[in-house]
Amino acid sequence: MVEKLSRYNHFFQMADTLRIVYNARTGAVVRLDSRSWKLVRDGKCRELDPEVSAVMREQGVLVPGETDELALAMEKYRRLRSARNKLMLTIAPTLDCNFACPYCYENRLAGTMSKETATRLIGFVDRRMKEVREVSVTWYGGEPLLAAEMVLSVTKRIRAICGSRGKDVSFFLVSNGYLLTETLASKLASAGISGIQITLDGPPEVHNRRRVLRGGGGTFHRLLESVRIAAEAFKTVKVRMNLDRENRGEWEKLAAILEAAGLSGKVRFEIANVDATNEANSEYKNKCLHPEEFASEWVNFARSAYRRGEDGLLKLPQMTVCSKVSAFAYVIGPGGDIYKCWNDVGDPKKVVSHVSESEAPDKNRQWARFSPLQWRECRVCSLLPACMGRCPDLLEKSGPETACGRWKHCLQEAVILHTMSKLKGGKNGKPEKQSAIAGATIGCPE
Repeated sequence: MVEKLSRYNHFFQMADTLRIVYNARTGAVVRLDSRSWKLVRDGKCRELDPEVSAVMREQGVLVPGETDELALAMEKYRRLRSARNKLMLTIAPTLDCNFACPYCYENRLAGTMSKETATRLIGFVDRRMKEVREVSVTWYGGEPLLAAEMVLSVTKRIRAICGSRGKDVSFFLVSNGYLLTETLASKLASAGISGIQITLDGPPEVHNRRRVLRGGGGTFHRLLESVRIAAEAFKTVKVRMNLDRENRGEWEKLAAILEAAGLSGKVRFEIANVDATNEANSEYKNKCLHPEEFASEWVNFARSAYRRGEDGLLKLPQMTVCSKVSAFAYVIGPGGDIYKCWNDVGDPKKVVSHVSESEAPDKNRQWARFSPLQWRECRVCSLLPACMGRCPDLLEKSGPETACGRWKHCLQEAVILHTMSKLKGGKNGKPEKQSAIAGATIGCPE
């Protein structure tokens, strides 16, 4: 049988000690010895030891000559998008907010979800119980804790429905954290919310210029206390730092503050790139980092995580599907309107249905029309299976140059750090045993 190297292979070498192949379609990382590495790089795969060939074949690094890998990747993407075994809901009980962050992409609207709308929302969830095995709910806003009682009530009701039907359910909360108290955190956790994300945009002098109260005033020390409260109440606590040109490089100071507060081992600290996603924050575009600039920051961040043994932060890119292009994922606004994308909440032109309607939302299947193959850059990209255009909304609005994330600019560093972490063992894992054969598989193949 004629075989060929996968079109989605990426080859990386560090000095003369680490030679690895990462495959973007399967997610596998294969470590090779010097002989196998040279044969592969010279295109002499037929001369590989049988054991090595078997590993490479199993992990998708070596494929039959007639294999259409693009078709395989797109079929997997189609299956993920069409899956109806999990209902994914993002619920905004209010679009009001007590903060005035300069890069926010939402238009603040007063008011909260009514009891009548909440009851219709429960009915919407109940009507879909026959089709799913699990339900995932993310509370969002605005600031959802401005409607804390509604969050608690609806969480309990959805949890009860799922429990009575034998369905798994999970709840996560995205909050600015300002209103979180020990009492409220305890109530939220008891209701079923297991995780929370709170944003800190750097040390106090930086954060307090960006994440300010609507009436004025800094928020850093109040939010640091909220993070401490969250770490005691929830299983998962994410501290997010939004990066742009005004605070790049400040993550090191924030990491030091979290460590000094005894939080570094209790929370997951992540950095994210600010995007100008719509008209609400279009004026902020010039302050946003280009993906290549953000990749440079992320590499430094990842190296720091590696030194600390935080291997959970050293993930590799993998195919994900957002709500905009998923059959069974919806974003629900405070009035019960249903959208397909977080960026669309509050825009009446983007409403696809309402929780009171008995028909399936988005009956015109607008979500199914998206394909990254519309763009040549995506069609020929060797990272396509792990990316699929990253953000469909941003890709459609701005094209690949803007939508492309950090991975193509820092893949080598990401794969090497991930592999080194697996080999030595971080805080969350044991060292990988090196195989006696040339191909020691590391990573998470499909």
